[in-house]
Amino acid sequence: YGEESIELSQAATETGLLLIRVGGRYDLAEPYIERALRLSRKVFGTDHRETGYALHDLAVVRHEVRPADFASRIEPLIREAIAVRRRVIGPEHKETAGSERTLAAFLVGSWQRQTVGDAGSPLLIEADELVAHALPVMARELGRGQFEVTELRYLQVEIALARRDFNLAASLAQDLIDR
Repeated sequence: YGEESIELSQAATETGLLLIRVGGRYDLAEPYIERALRLSRKVFGTDHRETGYALHDLAVVRHEVRPADFASRIEPLIREAIAVRRRVIGPEHKETAGSERTLAAFLVGSWQRQTVGDAGSPLLIEADELVAHALPVMARELGRGQFEVTELRYLQVEIALARRDFNLAASLAQDLIDR
């Protein structure tokens, strides 16, 4: 099909995903997912749903390989994925909310890796805002009992604990248990 084909872009993605699914080898998958993103940009362009997928996938793979590289190698990708998805499919779409969920989790993880856990950190504030937007979208689109929705609720509890809002954390945790 050629070097700049949809098929080659998909083959690179599938090869990377196979390495992850079968052996958990994110390190080996990374060059394939990087290639899939390059091809996606060429084949589909910047503002395309497939490019949003490729950006999100590469951010996740890089986070699994070296989460400490968040600011330089991961954050720009996931932010671009969100921007592309907002433009192409809209802010109220489950894929956009899914990327917001991923960024929120990455932000919390980045905050946890810091030596000083500032409860007022901008990382936690942004993560909280992202979860507040993504949760109702995901609940509406996927259903309240779906794993990703539960994961968002759990992330809310983590953020409240990190921000030292123990009353809110207790309330959110009880709500999570009740659901």
